[in-house]
Amino acid sequence: MKTIKTITLALLLICTVTFAQKNNPVNKNNAVISKNVGSNSNTATTDEITAEDAVDIECTVPATPSAINGTPVACFSYITTYSIAAVPNATSYSWSVLGGAIQSISTDGRTMKVRFGHGGRSVSVRAKNSCGSSGARTLAVSVVDCLP
Repeated sequence: MKTIKTITLALLLICTVTFAQKNNPVNKNNAVISKNVGSNSNTATTDEITAEDAVDIECTVPATPSAINGTPVACFSYITTYSIAAVPNATSYSWSVLGGAIQSISTDGRTMKVRFGHGGRSVSVRAKNSCGSSGARTLAVSVVDCLP
């Protein structure tokens, strides 16, 4: 964990801030004081801490997305749709395609449309937030010729 010497926080998304007084008990019950800080908050204070207190910031990288929804067999040159369920703590998603071209991504980032070329291919997705990026979830896709 990284210690920051100020109590003012800016642009901190989906993180838990833990407060502890320097060289003093945390509070009367020796418990940790925590506050969730969202994107609409730029300060965090409590009666038991001052601006000179240390602030430890604990960020959680999102989990790897669960299964990718969509067909594992796609038609050559046809647009195919893939999607994932929402991932807790994710603020965005990053899609990649091997052997195809992304045609569009939904505004929430959880649905992607791709047009594949010939051969075996794959689609992958990662969940992201201000703390980092998850591992990739990948779906292998076989591409076949389909009659119009």
